[in-house]
Amino acid sequence: IMIKGMVKAAATVSYTLGLLIIFTYVFAIALTQLSVGTEFRERYFKGVALSMYSLIVYGTFLDSLAEFCDDIRAESTPCLIAVTIFVVVASMTVMNMLIGVLCEVIAAVAEDEKETMITEKVYDKLGNIVKAIDNDGDGSISFRQLEKIVDDREALDVLSSLNVDPTDLIDVVEDLLSEHGKKVKFDDFMEVVLNLRGGLTAKLKDIYFVNKRFNQKFEETKSTMEVLHKKLDILRQS
Repeated sequence: IMIKGMVKAAATVSYTLGLLIIFTYVFAIALTQLSVGTEFRERYFKGVALSMYSLIVYGTFLDSLAEFCDDIRAESTPCLIAVTIFVVVASMTVMNMLIGVLCEVIAAVAEDEKETMITEKVYDKLGNIVKAIDNDGDGSISFRQLEKIVDDREALDVLSSLNVDPTDLIDVVEDLLSEHGKKVKFDDFMEVVLNLRGGLTAKLKDIYFVNKRFNQKFEETKSTMEVLHKKLDILRQS
C-alpha cells in the first residue's frame, strides 16, 4: 500500500521538490552576494553551487545547523536573517508539506484498497449464493430469488457486515425490477448492495435516485387515488 501510495503521489512530490529547489536557488544567489567580504564565504557560499549545497545540507536536512548559524552570526546579521527565513520556508514548511502530501495520498490508497477488498469479498460470497439458487443459470436475479437471498443466513451475515438493511435492499431492487423487467443483472444488484452500505457520503446521483423513487411512488399513489375516485363516483351514481 505504501509503495502504491508513493507511486500515486509521484507527481505531487515532484512539484514539491521542484518548489524546494527553486527556493534553494533563489536563496543561494542572495547569500552568495550577501556574504561577500566574510570569512565563512569560502566555506559555505563561495559560489551558487556551493551555496545550494550548504543550504540543502545545513538548512534543509538541519545537519550541524547550530554551528552553521553561529559561524554566520559572528560576521553577518543579514546573512543570518536570510538563512533563518530559508530554514523556516524549506525545512519547516515545504518538507512538512511534503510529508503531509505523502500521508494523505497513502491514506487514500489504503482506503481504496480496503474498498476493493470489501467489494471482492462481497462479490465472491453473494455470487456463490446466487449461483446456488439460480436454477435457469442466466446470472440474473428475480424477485423470488431476492427473497431467497434475504432469507439465507450467510447472505444476511454479509449484508449485516456491510450495514445494509435487507428491507431497503428489497425496496430498491423492486424498483429496479419494475424498470428492467422481471429480472435484474447480478452486477446491477451488487451495485445496489454496495451503494446501500451505511456510513457512505451522499452524492448527487444518490439524491437523483431518491428523487426518482419519490416521483415513482408519488405517481403510483396518484394512480391509486384516481382509481378510488372512479370507483367512488360509480358507487354514487348507482
